[in-house]
Amino acid sequence: MRNHSRRRYLGVCAGGLAAGLAGCFRARAQLWSVRNDRAQWVKTVGTSIDGAVRDGTLYVESTKSLNALDPATGEEQWSTTLPKPEGQICYSPPLALDDERAYVSGCRGTFAFDRETGERRWQRNNPNGAMTILRLGERLYCNRGSELYALAPESGERVWRRTLSDDINDSFYGPTEHGGTFYFAVWFQMDERSGIVAVDPADGTTRWTLDIGSLQLQTAPVVADDTLYVASGRSQVGEYDRNRLYAIDLDAREVSWTGQAKAVFEQPVVRNGGVYCISHDHERSYVHAFDTDGESRWTHTFDAEVDATRLRVADGRVYAWIDQKELIVFDAASGSVRWSSTPPGMADARPIVYDETVVVPGGNRIFALERDALD
Repeated sequence: MRNHSRRRYLGVCAGGLAAGLAGCFRARAQLWSVRNDRAQWVKTVGTSIDGAVRDGTLYVESTKSLNALDPATGEEQWSTTLPKPEGQICYSPPLALDDERAYVSGCRGTFAFDRETGERRWQRNNPNGAMTILRLGERLYCNRGSELYALAPESGERVWRRTLSDDINDSFYGPTEHGGTFYFAVWFQMDERSGIVAVDPADGTTRWTLDIGSLQLQTAPVVADDTLYVASGRSQVGEYDRNRLYAIDLDAREVSWTGQAKAVFEQPVVRNGGVYCISHDHERSYVHAFDTDGESRWTHTFDAEVDATRLRVADGRVYAWIDQKELIVFDAASGSVRWSSTPPGMADARPIVYDETVVVPGGNRIFALERDALD
């Protein structure tokens, strides 16, 4: 059975690949040439976990450091070491940013760093390990399991704490914010039911809960145009075909449509009228593209199971990070392969798209490629 321990660290995924790969992949020699000769820059930062661009600066969280770089040149503005036990990888996405600070969470705590200098502003211990963090409004929200915390972003002091379930075995995935509400996808262990829980971010109280059946949810939801999308990840042999991608009308609080998928372990992506997700069974992997009305656009089947980590959809392209070693770029509408590249090494971060540049993780380095280099 597939090992999905990475789900403890990843909150997000989506994708889109294509039906029909013939004639689309480049020879390895050509890819090597593109990576080395046509890369805009290469930077050693440690194994990348997450990254984002804000106000013209690229912030990269790695297993050992937090880095601020010029996305056009790769020039380092600052770098700060993240404390961790020797030999352990204990930091997890997402990296959170606001106008003044960058926030990361790991087994040694949740940290805030000055965005301009990299100076540590505060640290808060995490007794149970890394937390999912979200910066919104006047609060920094931290979630692990059924525990939700609201912190003061300027000091790290706790404003409130809420336990969203009395059963410690219930699994909460999120939060995802939309329209002043937090949404969690939940697997209620005792009842063997899945549901969507809506929470008030002002005080952590539950607004409503929607039961959506017995298929186990294992990803955070995503919301676009008042529709929530989430997918199930039931992974028992003989049960894969029961899995579905759900579209839920938040106004009506009911399921609008479902799409056929296998087991989905990472967050779908919704962009430009399309919904993209990657699913698996015990033999193969699949990439599904749907219209937002539930109509299937296309599905691509891999002959073997692949590890497709968190993906990006931007400018009509889908950037797919496959088996932690290969970046494949697909046309989001047709699924045709536009180009691919193979940075050496392994990394768990998704590509970062900025202007005409794609920043790609690879081992302990990141590569900046021209977005249209291989179109």
